[in-house]
Amino acid sequence: MTVDFKKGLKATELGYLPIDWEVVKINDVAAVNVESLPNATDEEYELEYIDISSIETTGEVSSTTNYKFKDSPSRARRKVKKGDLILSTVRPNLKAFALINQNTENLICSTGFAVLQNRDNSTNQYLYQFALSRFFEDQVNTLTVGSNYPAINSTEVKQLKLPLPPLPEQRKIAEILTSVDETIESTRKVIEQTKKVKQGLLQELLTKGIGHTKFKKTEIGEIPEEWEVLKLEEVASIVDCKHRTPKYSSDGYPVVRPRDIKEEGVNLSECIKAPYEEILDLNENHKPVINDILYSRNATFGIGSIVKADELFAIGQDVCVISGVKLRGEFLFYLLNSPVVKKQLSLLSAGSTFKRINLKDIRKFKVPLISNEEQEKIISIFTSLEDTIGNESIKLVQLQRLKKGLMQDLLTGTVRVKV
Repeated sequence: MTVDFKKGLKATELGYLPIDWEVVKINDVAAVNVESLPNATDEEYELEYIDISSIETTGEVSSTTNYKFKDSPSRARRKVKKGDLILSTVRPNLKAFALINQNTENLICSTGFAVLQNRDNSTNQYLYQFALSRFFEDQVNTLTVGSNYPAINSTEVKQLKLPLPPLPEQRKIAEILTSVDETIESTRKVIEQTKKVKQGLLQELLTKGIGHTKFKKTEIGEIPEEWEVLKLEEVASIVDCKHRTPKYSSDGYPVVRPRDIKEEGVNLSECIKAPYEEILDLNENHKPVINDILYSRNATFGIGSIVKADELFAIGQDVCVISGVKLRGEFLFYLLNSPVVKKQLSLLSAGSTFKRINLKDIRKFKVPLISNEEQEKIISIFTSLEDTIGNESIKLVQLQRLKKGLMQDLLTGTVRVKV
């Protein structure tokens, strides 16, 4: 052992760690797979079963399935009790790990998990955070490299090495990291809830509008009496792509293909490139501008993405550009991705195994024509929701980076916690 007295660190197989820390194996700090159901279990024995799909990213069990032993999956064998830590040994890179909070006597998990019960020198909360760390990931990756079906066995789990601080420090480290996990989860819930609100409003506002009291029945459902229903080609300009494959190059300018189009936007940096002359030719009929809609005709199929930046690019085959004429581009963006149009799209593709939509069908989409003033109000509502989603998404990324940095600092003792 090499000790750097100046820094109070020692060299270990896991890197430099504080002098008063140990490097141990999981088997030294936890009992693994202590108890299982025998094959001779009473056929009528009732159990609650946990499989990998039951595990949330929060490290909690979201649901269990009730079985009688005779009807249960053959993998339903490992006994689990409150306080245990279960680690998926099948595709461990997916991190289906959970701390058991249920106080249930007949809780059983799949043999695709290793069940850990901490010994007196460790806490399962600390072991859980270790399982999320690079120490665990690096060792597991070494064991599963080259496998088409990545998995490790319980014997290998027992041999995995971890840095072990004194027990009070383990508790404090786990407490800090768990606190960040909780903030990450609450931020994720805000994003999910806001997306649900937006999805509900896509149907509500684009068929009922704002402040209307009288409605009429139409091909797209019940809408305000003041609104009209027109074909998309009557309210927008629809320009098809040039039906040819350009000469691509490693540098040049982006060519947007159907696979690149996502509702949240097109990442032009990830698109295939073509020379400037090719881009000019592809844009002969129309050069995409801000607030144009790029609409996919196959692959992602029936998704609209709005142009938000003034950058030079072109569209490839099976993409068309939809520009607002009587409806604003931002409003068309919400409309094309709403249930109003999606329902029409599903009728066109019913029974088809190859999802592709023709330009003539896009032109015939039925859409509501509403006043500019009401469009502005609806756009404002959706913009506000998207700002919330965007801001919370930025916060989520920052929190995830914070957690990663804290894990590196706290699990190596680079930063010591006060106990």
